Amino acid sequence: MYKTFHSNADSRGIGLFLVKNQIETMGGRIEVESEVSKGTVFKIYFVNL
Repeated sequence: MYKTFHSNADSRGIGLFLVKNQIETMGGRIEVESEVSKGTVFKIYFVNL
């Protein structure tokens, strides 16, 4: 929590933490694929209820 991956001065670093926390609380999951100098893909899976 509170970790940022860029130098924006107004960043708080809790956005991804909050999303992960809420998704996992509802039974879902998040996968991350990242490659240096190419980018990052976040996959968010929800549970069918």
